[in-house]
Amino acid sequence: MTVTPARGPAGGNHIAGFDGMRAISVALVIATHSGVLRWLEGAGVLNDVTLTAFQGYTGVQVFFVLSGFIITYLMIREQRATGRVRLKAFFIRRALRILPLYYLALAVTIMASLWISPIVSQESVLFAATFTTNFIPRAWYSTSLGHTWSLAVEEHFYLIWPLAVILLARYRWDRLLLWLLGACAGLTVLGALLLSSTYLVEHFRVLGWTPISGIHIAMGCAAAIFSTGPQYATARSRLLSPSRAAWVPVILFVLSLFLQQASELAGTLLRTVAIAHFVSWVFMHQSSRVVRMLSHPVLVYLGTISYGLYIWQGFFLSTGPYRASGQAWPPSPQVGVLLVLLVAPLSYHLFEKPILSLKARLVSGSRTGERTAGHNASGTTTTSARDAIDALPR
Repeated sequence: MTVTPARGPAGGNHIAGFDGMRAISVALVIATHSGVLRWLEGAGVLNDVTLTAFQGYTGVQVFFVLSGFIITYLMIREQRATGRVRLKAFFIRRALRILPLYYLALAVTIMASLWISPIVSQESVLFAATFTTNFIPRAWYSTSLGHTWSLAVEEHFYLIWPLAVILLARYRWDRLLLWLLGACAGLTVLGALLLSSTYLVEHFRVLGWTPISGIHIAMGCAAAIFSTGPQYATARSRLLSPSRAAWVPVILFVLSLFLQQASELAGTLLRTVAIAHFVSWVFMHQSSRVVRMLSHPVLVYLGTISYGLYIWQGFFLSTGPYRASGQAWPPSPQVGVLLVLLVAPLSYHLFEKPILSLKARLVSGSRTGERTAGHNASGTTTTSARDAIDALPR
């Protein structure tokens, strides 16, 4: 049985189910930073094992895998349709999606630090402005900019991956898959060595360094190659079958929670494998009940504005619910959540969408790739692929 992606929801602009995953993931981030998860732990609803399943870092892992999957999917479709991937168009699209809102929020954070309360250090601003927060020493870390670490990882990956596809592998996707898996294995060993250093762990947030966190994005890239390569059709029919394979990511995810108690790195990476498997399964089974549930209008909308939700929760909540006595900013977690839910939609409709509309004018000739990427093997519409990646939060 050859598994091919089915038709997505009528009128949808994204691969069905992906928005729902983004919505749930950003909800986990907000729940973590607002203190909801800790409250549930204190109430006995969650314990050390189950807390890991719902923490914000798990949500960021989903973002990473989705980002790698969709970016690679787009490049595969564009290369098959036109014979190449246009780097200039790729980087323009990424810049228009990420940079304007990112630097707007950074400017607002700096003004709040100057006029309301000193919530960020000069060092943390410098690291955030240069997309290197994931390498910042703990002594310079500012909670109001802490969330920018994940965007740093993605920006680094955006610079490396397209060049690897074009310059190193010459669009040999099967070769790239082997290289990706080999690189992930090598980086896992490197990550274990780095995390074994007491000095590094005490002075840096090593788990967020690009060579380690980049593995999550790389697994999403590998999943896209596996999900679209005709040479993997037989393997897909076994590993991504509609019924039995649906339980595989669930089992792997649960196992990762227990494994993390022994090794944080091993548990985290096994959870990424589970997420990548689930993303591939959703991509291949667009008409499934699971995908229909993930395509609920509320989830679709929250997924669409999830980048703004992620950016603004960092400003209104910071990376934790802790507030010192007399601290002027951020506001209380309850007020912060309300402000995030108010500002993020306004940000999307009044600021982000008008900027995204510039893509068509700045990226000439991109329509061919977009139309091709929007159809599956049978010719039916599955996604507006360019918009799918543009909706990704970081």
